[in-house]
Amino acid sequence: MSLRDMIEADIDSVFLSHTDFAETIALDGISISGVIEEISPAAAAQDQKYEGTFARSLYIFVKSLPVPPTTGRRVVLTRAGTDERWTVEEIIETNGMMRIRLKAVES
Repeated sequence: MSLRDMIEADIDSVFLSHTDFAETIALDGISISGVIEEISPAAAAQDQKYEGTFARSLYIFVKSLPVPPTTGRRVVLTRAGTDERWTVEEIIETNGMMRIRLKAVES
């Protein structure tokens, strides 16, 4: 078994295990397994641009998507039955996994 095959097998069984970390989410209506990490409110407060306007950010860790969202594009994240609109800030892909950073501005 090649290193690539071993990494691919570990993605679902370890990194995206619903028992330990992952949950089922939908990104623009496409259902996927992912791990969501909210970026701390203290870090989000540093991104505050104007009084009364606050930014929230989070990371989504997923298996590499065949057609990833485009940086700067608005997407809908559905999680636990709730839809939220986010802007894609950054996408990093490595070893079959993707880290997608999303940002939402609220007032």
